[in-house]
Amino acid sequence: MSSSQSLLKDIPRKLVYFGKDPEGGALLQSKCESASDGNYEIRSLDSLEKIKAVDLTTYCHALVLDLRCEAGHESEAIQWVGELQCPVALICLCEDYAQMQAYQDRLHLIDDIVVADSLRAGELPVRITRAVQNRRADLERRQDQELLTALLENAPDSIYFKDRDCRFIRVNAAKAKKHKQNPGEMVGKSDFDYFTEERARPAYEEEQKIMRTGESVLGEIQKLTFEDGSIGWVNTSKLVLNDKFGRVIGTMGISRDITAQKEGERDQDLLNELLDNIPDAIYFKDKESRFIRVNKAMADNLGRGLGSLVGKNDFDLFTEEHARQSYDDEQSIIHTGKSIIGKIEKETFADGSVAWVNTTKVPLHNKSGEIIGTMGISRDVTEQVENEQKLEEARRKLDEGK
Repeated sequence: MSSSQSLLKDIPRKLVYFGKDPEGGALLQSKCESASDGNYEIRSLDSLEKIKAVDLTTYCHALVLDLRCEAGHESEAIQWVGELQCPVALICLCEDYAQMQAYQDRLHLIDDIVVADSLRAGELPVRITRAVQNRRADLERRQDQELLTALLENAPDSIYFKDRDCRFIRVNAAKAKKHKQNPGEMVGKSDFDYFTEERARPAYEEEQKIMRTGESVLGEIQKLTFEDGSIGWVNTSKLVLNDKFGRVIGTMGISRDITAQKEGERDQDLLNELLDNIPDAIYFKDKESRFIRVNKAMADNLGRGLGSLVGKNDFDLFTEEHARQSYDDEQSIIHTGKSIIGKIEKETFADGSVAWVNTTKVPLHNKSGEIIGTMGISRDVTEQVENEQKLEEARRKLDEGK
C-alpha cells in the first residue's frame, strides 16, 4: 500500500471553505470527489464573524482559506485560526506561491499552502489529511511543552536535564533558585560549577554509567557539599535521556531536598542517645499529665518497660500524696507557662518506700508555640537528703543534750 493510500484510510471529511469565490465550495467538492473515496461534507462561510461563531473543533476537520479573491480579512483569519488551540488544520488556497509573500509573518500558522490550478487528481484529500495529522501532532507537542513548562516553573523539587557531557541543557526554577541563578544561566554548566570536587566527581561518574548501561538511579540519598562549605541532603532519581529515535543523548533527574528531614533524624538520634544514656529520669507528658515518652533511666528506676509507661500518670505509679502534688504543679505550668526549677520532691510508693528527687519541669510546646503538656527531668537525691536528715537529727540530739 502506498503512502497516499495509507493516508486515505482515515481522511478528514468535514471541511469549511472560507472565501468570496461562489464556486469555491464546488471546487473543493470536485477535487475531493475525484479521489473516489467517499462523501465529503463541505460548508462555505464568507466572514470571520461566522467562523468565530462556531466551535471549529466539532464543526470541521480543516478550514480552507481562499486567498485568490482577497476581501481584506485574510491576515486576521490566518492569525485567529492559526493560533487556536484546536486540531483543525488551516490550509491556504492561492493562485501561486508569490501571492503568499504578503503573509510572510504568518506562514508559521498555516498547515499547508495549495496552488489551486496545480492540483492533481486525488491530491487534495491526501494533503488535507496530512495537514490535519500535522496539526494534531503539533498541538500535542505544544500541549506537552506547556505542561512541561508548567511543571518546571511550579514543581518544588529540582528537575534537570543534562547532555552526554553532563552539562545542563535545561533546569527548572526550583533547581536554579537553589544556586541563586535563573534557569538560563545554568545552561551549559555542570555540577563542577556549583559543587565541590567531592560531590561533583561522583555525580559525573554516576551519570556516565547511567548512559552506558541504561540503568536508572531511583530514590538515592545523596550528600551535597557546596563551594561555600554548606551541606545539604537530597533524595535523587536519575534516568537516561533518549531522543525520539531511542538514542542516548544525556540524563534527566529529579532531586527532593531532605536536608531538614536529615537534620531532624540527626536531632532524633541525639535525643535517643541522651534518653538512653543519661542517668537522670526524663519524661514528657500531655495536657492531662499522662506520660507520652520516658527515658530508659526512669523506666529502670520504676522497674518497668519503656512502652508500659506511655499513657499512664503519676497516680498509677505513686501514692496520692506525691501524685496529687505533681499533678497540681504540672497543671499550673500548663496554665501559666511558668517553669518549676530545682524543686526537691518526696516520692512515696504504694509499698511504703520513699525517694527524694531534684525536679525541674517546663512547658512542652508544639511547632506553633502552643503548650501541649510538660517535660521534666528528675535527679535522685535520696542519699543526699537522708544524709542531711541524719545530720540534722544528730544536731538536734546534740542540742538536747546540752
